[in-house]
Amino acid sequence: MVFNLKGGQTPAVSSSKPNKATKAPTNKRCRRPAHETALRVRNVEIEPTAPPPCDRQAPPLFPANTPLSPENRDIVPAPKLLLAKKSVRTPVPARDLLTLLSPGLASHVLSFLPFNCIVRASRVSKLWRVIIDSNPVLWHDLLKSEKLWFGGDSERAFAEALVRHRRRAGSPHPNGLSLANPYKVLFKSRYLTRTRWINNPVPRHLTFPAHGSRSVATCLLFSRGRIISASDDHSIHVYSPLTGLLLRSLSGHTGGAWALAATKDMLVSGSTDRTVRIWDLSTGRCTHVFGGHTSTVRCLAIVKPEWVDVEDEHGNVRKERWPKRPLIVTGSRDHSLRVWNLPRPNEPEYRFEGYDKDDIDPTDVRHFFTVRKFP
Repeated sequence: MVFNLKGGQTPAVSSSKPNKATKAPTNKRCRRPAHETALRVRNVEIEPTAPPPCDRQAPPLFPANTPLSPENRDIVPAPKLLLAKKSVRTPVPARDLLTLLSPGLASHVLSFLPFNCIVRASRVSKLWRVIIDSNPVLWHDLLKSEKLWFGGDSERAFAEALVRHRRRAGSPHPNGLSLANPYKVLFKSRYLTRTRWINNPVPRHLTFPAHGSRSVATCLLFSRGRIISASDDHSIHVYSPLTGLLLRSLSGHTGGAWALAATKDMLVSGSTDRTVRIWDLSTGRCTHVFGGHTSTVRCLAIVKPEWVDVEDEHGNVRKERWPKRPLIVTGSRDHSLRVWNLPRPNEPEYRFEGYDKDDIDPTDVRHFFTVRKFP
């Protein structure tokens, strides 16, 4: 509602004062005393719910441009009081359309939005975030539209591994929301990796010396915020990827280390001295030494238990964890593969460095388990 004072001047007033004995004239249509309608109003915009304006105006109480005395200031209402009354519109009941749609229709509607709009939509409410994060079709299509889909095999392997990890953890989401679809987690990882590589015109380059000027770095891996490198100078070094500082130096091999694998704070190394060593990265100590190969240990891997389908002699298929415990598989230039038990953190230290043909390493589980055939 807009009010414009006539001429932008002081409201017109009259010099004659009202008689206290006589009753002030009243506007019958407005039912207001005449001395309360002192302001002359032009160009009044009234909403449909406002009352109709008065057709008549009472004569002014004071002549124009006359300063008001303190006792007369209460008679003339301030202009701001006329702006106090505003119409209130009845709000229209809101409907959350996305939550009323079926999952298929919601996925189809969201498929027309670009990635940045989908991210903003997930912040509207918790229900919208659950609908968007748990939609496999939406994130599958986003992976393909953003050219982050690499054929399907790696994507399915990632999804299965994440589902198994969540099943083992068994912990709900910290915010009480449902867990995001594996394709959404994969999309986030690949999208941020690509964005940080492309949109970083001046990437930070860190160079630091390692293993001496005449040594050759034979293998390297990145594990839990650590760079672990091995060399032909018989040493294994652990560096900080942020500063390049040498955190630990692992010494014990009598030949060059050519194979590395790590899990949590445990490192497994294979060397030309024909041994496999287990290291505690938190302390830098060598806790186990396995011997048995008759030539260089050229490669190795840590195999963790997984749920697999096992068929018995009656044709019944059941889920079973295999292997029963984590294993180490090593390959050597002696044309053999060996399977070892990965030591648990609380197991006693063990050292066996023999490699004669008649020697049997008790940790070499090749001699103690039967090979099972899987479909």
